[in-house]
Amino acid sequence: RDSTTIGLRYSEVARDTLSRELVSVSTRFGDVRCKVARQDGAVTNVAPEFDDCVRLADQHGVPVKDVQAAGIQAYRES
Repeated sequence: RDSTTIGLRYSEVARDTLSRELVSVSTRFGDVRCKVARQDGAVTNVAPEFDDCVRLADQHGVPVKDVQAAGIQAYRES
């Protein structure tokens, strides 16, 4: 009501989601769960669970990014 806009724009957006699975990998810091996204059977993304990384980083006194990197590396080597 208080806008100077005369019209509104509407647009539809299509969204596809990739299939995901949760995989646990062992790192030097401990076990980290990773979300693995796939498209047509090929892995397109690996994302370590942030809560796991924060917990392990606090326990070991290291940056969260170090634990995340270790999780991704452990997945790639598995």
